[in-house]
Amino acid sequence: MPGRGAAPDPHDDTAYPGRPSGGSWELGAALERFDFWGWILFLVCALLFGAAGLRDGDVLITVGSVVFLVACVLFLIPHLRR
Repeated sequence: MPGRGAAPDPHDDTAYPGRPSGGSWELGAALERFDFWGWILFLVCALLFGAAGLRDGDVLITVGSVVFLVACVLFLIPHLRR
């Protein structure tokens, strides 16, 4: 069979059925920016929750906030490597 096992052409809009046609590469870049800024907002939330935990002296909230902060940083690493 011709084409069996061949990688799809990334510039062929029919090769990726879940991706919208037309300006799909620009849409992908926009979605990556939204994803990146969403993780930045999660970082801010983790810092605010940590500050609230420290202010109230709640060890569980403080530890949970630190774990959440580390998880957010780990999710941001691929974005920062691009």
